Amino acid sequence: MWYQQYERMDGDEKANFAEYVNKLLSSGFLCDRVWNRKIDQLDQNPAFSFAQHYEAVFSGYFAVMNWKFSCDTVNGVIHIVNNADAGRIRMSDLQTKIVYTLYLLYEEKRRQIGTGMYVAVIASDVMAKLRNVAGIEKVPATRWEEALSFLGRYQILQRIQGEWKDPECNLLINPSILHLITPETIHALHAEFVSSGEMEAGQ
Repeated sequence: MWYQQYERMDGDEKANFAEYVNKLLSSGFLCDRVWNRKIDQLDQNPAFSFAQHYEAVFSGYFAVMNWKFSCDTVNGVIHIVNNADAGRIRMSDLQTKIVYTLYLLYEEKRRQIGTGMYVAVIASDVMAKLRNVAGIEKVPATRWEEALSFLGRYQILQRIQGEWKDPECNLLINPSILHLITPETIHALHAEFVSSGEMEAGQ
């Protein structure tokens, strides 16, 4: 059983387990790569590696709390979902539109240049795309910073260089976005934007 495997962990491993459980409960996601500022590139995420190695322990522990633990090895994403539909990420209208925009950029960049699971963008590109697809001409700097940092806390974005409020801020869109927003959600949002006049049907 999972708890027997847990009992066989040493003290450091149990401390790591508690830390990574809390990370998952606070953000919902763990990605297999994180930006390492010391070497200026993506690096292996020890939290992901640990949770993947002890998948049975994590899965069993979260099941007791009525959460489903999933490890997507194809995209390098671990995520949890509450079976009672509690604990979902609640987003504002602006945050929802930014996520929609990020998803479109994520898919476009992957098709255009064949990048891996992590897609690099500049904040100004996100702003321009948001204006195009959602009809938002300008977002106050404070709201923009709050929205992007919110998505950073939930492991949807990583900030490579610059501040969240900086139009030239370098960002990475994480593959976790594929689990945050589904194709069905994309179609629903597209239909909503078209019906509201924020987007033309051909876009």
